[in-house]
Amino acid sequence: DSTRKDNFSEQDLELLTIVGTQAAQILENAQSFSELRRRNIQDETLLAISQALGSSLVFEDLFTQVSEILARRCELSQCFLVLVQPDSDDLKISLAYGMTEEEMAKGQYARGEGIIGRVVESGEPIGVRDISQEPKFLGRTGAFRAGSGQMTFMAVPINLEGKVVGVLGGAKPFHGDKEFDQDMALLQIITGTLAQAVKIYQDAAAEREQLLEENRMLKAELRERYNFDGIVGNSPAIQAIFQTIASVAPARSTVLVRGESGTG
Repeated sequence: DSTRKDNFSEQDLELLTIVGTQAAQILENAQSFSELRRRNIQDETLLAISQALGSSLVFEDLFTQVSEILARRCELSQCFLVLVQPDSDDLKISLAYGMTEEEMAKGQYARGEGIIGRVVESGEPIGVRDISQEPKFLGRTGAFRAGSGQMTFMAVPINLEGKVVGVLGGAKPFHGDKEFDQDMALLQIITGTLAQAVKIYQDAAAEREQLLEENRMLKAELRERYNFDGIVGNSPAIQAIFQTIASVAPARSTVLVRGESGTG
């Protein structure tokens, strides 16, 4: 009867000690194996992202590749890139994975507002282990839902030349504190590799917007300078001809404007 005092023999105690030691060793080995496996996943993830950086010249495609890698290897259900808008200093979700266009459109923030705004303001990463228990998590987009389990949220600043230019973040189910900390560390490494690509993307977007604005201003100026009040016509085809005439009118060259036969 094991409930009776001093009922274990020395052999019983020795056997229990051996079993306990072996059980502890098995548990330690399992934890070590899990840690080794996790580190291997991180190394493979970083290698895949490095290969993506070297293979894609279009930043939108690069972001999609990086997001798919994180989704496949690290179980991120959503991944997003928030950029500081140069004209207003506001924050806006510019690219996202696992989010609809409507959800992205709602992702606009001011500095210091919510988790993302605090990351930009402080320049420090912020991780939330359970979004349902974090009052500062706004949930404005509606994309990050906990569902039946605990959902984490991670946001890491993208620093360039001592200035925060954006935030890389994502959400995934919670699988323990150790994995959460490792995911945060992984995102910080990734933002360091993406920083220069983000800068190029921002510069290209600003230049594209400037060219579009200059084009709009030029068209408005040409319409004002060369009006066609004496010609009747509001159809898209006639308006296209007006624009063509306006664009070539300042030149000295002879230009033939052709149309379909029989249209006059």
